Amino acid sequence: LELTYTGQIFIDQAFQEQSGETSQTTTTVAFALVLLVVILLFRSIYYGLTALQALLFGVAAGVGVFGWLGFNLAPATSGAISVGIGIAVDFGIQPVSRYLEERKKEELSMEESLFKTLEGTVGPMSMGMIAEVLGFSTLAIGDVTFLSDLGIILSLTTFMAFISAITVIPSSLILHDKYITPLTRRIKNIL
Repeated sequence: LELTYTGQIFIDQAFQEQSGETSQTTTTVAFALVLLVVILLFRSIYYGLTALQALLFGVAAGVGVFGWLGFNLAPATSGAISVGIGIAVDFGIQPVSRYLEERKKEELSMEESLFKTLEGTVGPMSMGMIAEVLGFSTLAIGDVTFLSDLGIILSLTTFMAFISAITVIPSSLILHDKYITPLTRRIKNIL
């Protein structure tokens, strides 16, 4: 005869233990696969990592604001990080791709290329961000707590990824072209 405790408290504890491991694994796998995809897409570790800045900032800032607002990160909401990774990476890929296209035009300077990049991507990314945030926010109006929290955290990570795409990524691109590219050219000439 085996006796065990039962009830909602113990069911919740068992669920949290099981889902905590799963969400950590899915987040790690999602991040590794996205990293591989962007490095292959840009054929550059630097540009791949630059595109991931929107993802990293979006998820970190979104989860931080979520906690700052007084919400708890539960297993159900921490699973949202994997979803957030898939959404946030798009905000990084768009400006990096467009900037690289603009830089191929020899008549454009770094600053002109960046201006054209932002001019061509901010509008569509804004519309995408608004649509995604509105869609996720609809989850927040329901009575199911974990779906409400899921909607809030996905809205926050999406918004923060957008902010990163229009602030952090452009700065990184200019720093790369202004300082790192000339340095690597000098090193190649020496070797």
